Amino acid sequence: MEFCPDRAKRPWSADEWEDLQWWIRELVVRNKRSLEIAGVARSRRLATDASATGAGAVIWNPDGSITRTAINLTPEARAESSTYREVYAVLFALQAFGAQCADAKIVVQIDNLGAVSVIQKGSTVASLQCLAREIFEFAESIGAEIEPVWVPRAENELADAASRILDRDDWGIRAEIFEACALRWGAPEIDIFANSRNAKCSRFLSRYADFGSEGIDAFASAWHGVLVWAVPPPSLVPRFVKHLEQIRGKAILGVPYWPSHFMFPSLWNGQGWRCFVKDEMTFSAGSILFTPSTYEESIFNTPASTFDFSFLYLDFSL
Repeated sequence: MEFCPDRAKRPWSADEWEDLQWWIRELVVRNKRSLEIAGVARSRRLATDASATGAGAVIWNPDGSITRTAINLTPEARAESSTYREVYAVLFALQAFGAQCADAKIVVQIDNLGAVSVIQKGSTVASLQCLAREIFEFAESIGAEIEPVWVPRAENELADAASRILDRDDWGIRAEIFEACALRWGAPEIDIFANSRNAKCSRFLSRYADFGSEGIDAFASAWHGVLVWAVPPPSLVPRFVKHLEQIRGKAILGVPYWPSHFMFPSLWNGQGWRCFVKDEMTFSAGSILFTPSTYEESIFNTPASTFDFSFLYLDFSL
């Protein structure tokens, strides 16, 4: 092969220098981490997958049970290659199960050879290289070592099923609307129906395991004695109100103004709001309220509401 001195002298871009420095640091860290983890018996097994619409993962627990998690892909991620989606699923799984994966060797089962290669070697494709770096930087932050392993699709059925779960309620409330409510009624301490994309408080609970989430059961977690931000699926409003009454709690509740919906009588007595609704703000149809759902068929898939929407200050503490 003929050596080309002109090409050899081409100056490196800032991104190329950054990648080179990252790989130098990573080689040192990986060698050190491998020696440290080699003496540790703790290991965890993950399986991940991505469909056209979502990313999913399962983790095997020490007692032999499994825990699954899933998230809808954003429109931007859906437009990417299948390899990108598969690598993203690994990043999502590590972040969602971060507490379980800390200080351990993580064997990650993947049914996409391209994704395995990206995680092992990096990629010349900038978006894939960026994901690979995020994976190893996150692993480093929790003291974990990642070992991606290819498995046939037929042996990855649990993760495949998780990746096909569609969250129809991943919409949220815009930050400026939340701030208006907090200014009027006080700053909530925890968002109990959220995910890492739409949470309005630093503390939040999610439907599935998620990065930064304190738990996955809004009705079993400890949020007594604090002001709660709650924008649940409408079908869960009656259960939420009953639970709030039982714990004598306070909350800011976001709810569609749907008088004919079965949940509405839990808030409305036929003539007005029930006595525990101490104050309210109702926005008319057309108001810009939502961070849209990634589920395309959701009625909450646009920033503007197509119906009236109310925010209620509920107080059972008196």
